[in-house]
Amino acid sequence: MPESNSSSTGMSILVVAATAAVVVAVKVVVVVVVVVVVVVVVVVVVVVVGEEEEEVAVILAQGWSCPCLLLLYSSINSKALRVSSGFQIFYRIFTILVVVVVLVVVVVVVVVVVVVVVVVVVVVVVVVVVVVVAVVVVVLVVVVVVVVKSIFFVLPSASSTNMH
Repeated sequence: MPESNSSSTGMSILVVAATAAVVVAVKVVVVVVVVVVVVVVVVVVVVVVGEEEEEVAVILAQGWSCPCLLLLYSSINSKALRVSSGFQIFYRIFTILVVVVVLVVVVVVVVVVVVVVVVVVVVVVVVVVVVVVAVVVVVLVVVVVVVVKSIFFVLPSASSTNMH
C-alpha cells in the first residue's frame, strides 16, 4: 500500500511539474511573439518612413539645382517610384514576416523540447524516488519482521531456559 501512495504522490508531482512547464512555455511563447511583433512594427515603420524620406531627399536634392527638375522628376517618376517602393516595402514586409514565422516556429520547437526534457527529468526523478521509497519500505518491513520475530520467538525461549 505505501508504494501505491508514493506512486500517486509521484504522479501528482509529475502532473504539477508538467503543468508548470507548460505554463512557463506558454508565457515564453507569448513574450517572444509580443517582442517579435513589436520588432516587426518598428522595422516596418523605420523602413517605410526611411524609404519615403530617402525618396524625398533624392527628389529635393535633384530639384535644388533646377526647380523644373523637381517638377519633371516628381510628375514623371512619382508613379514608378510608388510602384517600386510599394513592391520593395511589400517584399521587405513579406521577408520580415517569413523570418518572424521561422523564428516563432524555432522558439516553439525549442520550448517544446525543453518541456519534454523537463517532463522526462521529472519522470526519472519520480521513478527514482518511488524505487527508493519502495526499497526503504521493504528494508523496514524486513527489519520489523526480524525484530518482532526475535522478540516473540527468541527471547521467550531464552528467558524460559534461564528460568529453568
